Amino acid sequence: MHGGVYSLVKSVCLGAALSFFSSACVEEKLIAVGMEGVTEDGCVPAVCEGDYNLTGVVKGDALPGCTVIGGNLSIYEMEAVDLRALRCLEEIKGNLNIWANPELETLEGLERLRRVGRSLTVGSSILGGNEKLTGIEALSGLEFVGETVAVNNNDLLENCLSLDALESVPADLQIVGNQNLADIDGLQNIARVGRHVIIAANPSLQNLDGLAGLKKVGGDVEIGYERAGGGNAALSNVDGLASLTAIEGGLSVTDNEQLENLAGFVGLKALGGQLSVEGNDALRDLRGLDSLTRIGGQVRICGNDNLLSVDGLSALEWAKELNLGCLDSGNPLLEDISALSGLRHVDGPVTIYQLRSLATLEGLEGLEYIGGELFIYGNPSLISLRALRNIEVLMGWIIVIFGNKILPMCEIVNLKGVLDSHGWPGTIYGEGLDSYLPCDPWS
Repeated sequence: MHGGVYSLVKSVCLGAALSFFSSACVEEKLIAVGMEGVTEDGCVPAVCEGDYNLTGVVKGDALPGCTVIGGNLSIYEMEAVDLRALRCLEEIKGNLNIWANPELETLEGLERLRRVGRSLTVGSSILGGNEKLTGIEALSGLEFVGETVAVNNNDLLENCLSLDALESVPADLQIVGNQNLADIDGLQNIARVGRHVIIAANPSLQNLDGLAGLKKVGGDVEIGYERAGGGNAALSNVDGLASLTAIEGGLSVTDNEQLENLAGFVGLKALGGQLSVEGNDALRDLRGLDSLTRIGGQVRICGNDNLLSVDGLSALEWAKELNLGCLDSGNPLLEDISALSGLRHVDGPVTIYQLRSLATLEGLEGLEYIGGELFIYGNPSLISLRALRNIEVLMGWIIVIFGNKILPMCEIVNLKGVLDSHGWPGTIYGEGLDSYLPCDPWS
């Protein structure tokens, strides 16, 4: 049979060492092509059909001759850290799952792996991470992953150096909850992510330089993510994303306490979804977003305790919604929104909430169309609405202006006069000082 195609069927009872989803004692079918490829360590081109679970204590010869696994391979709750059973493995047709292994320190044994047909998951936010895993260098030969790459909840992992052969991720790229991860170097050859990028809850992560090659994301980019455990506490910049020119979904930058600027987003001209900048206490302005002209979702700027201005949004012309401040978290030091002077059209509501330092709405003079309601609430320094004098269309039937302690009532009256002149049929629910206080004329 030398040089030919052969089929080997053998009965194996591997007990707790290696269990299949169906039974621990099964017939294992190996299909090998040719004998010329036999190596000194006994590896031959052979397919092990079906799904495999490796758990407990796995012997070094548990998968003799397997170079391809036809289904999924899951490695979990390992009592020993010897993965030499996988020394011949070159391809997994399904998923490779490595999670909930409290003693696993290395992935040695996976050096020959080149392809994962579906997703690669190293640690899970739900099922548990690999608490002692310090490196994933054994995956340095991996050239292709068909769906998601997730590296989550590996407390001692310091970098992703071994993944530098990957050029794209067709689904999601997730780097979440790795307590000791200082950088993500090793991802620099990834140029495209087909769906979402989530970088969150990595408290030691200082930069995103490892994503320097990323150009396009087909879904959302989340730098910090509340549902994934929060932001990246040590992240000081996003300069590594400077090559990114297209995000088809939204961009969220959330709870990154040391983030000082957004300069890495300078190449973005449009977002298909929302722009959310929330809870970044070191951020003083929005410079780095200077090329954005259109935002397909809401603009949500909330809870940035030291934000002074929205400088960086000067090119913005169109947004789905505009939220400057939120009901539960304003921007207490925000005093200047003049960079919004190019904004002409908001397709939904406009909300100005809890901006304690904002005295005027200067910057909204160019706004002509609001497709929803207008809410101006809880801005104790606000003294003028004059910047809204050029609104021609307000599709919402309600304007709510409350909690602006020193805003004269005549400013509200002037706004209603402008809207009435364009045939607006709605109602203003307002609260201001006595109407006899003077206002600058709106002309």
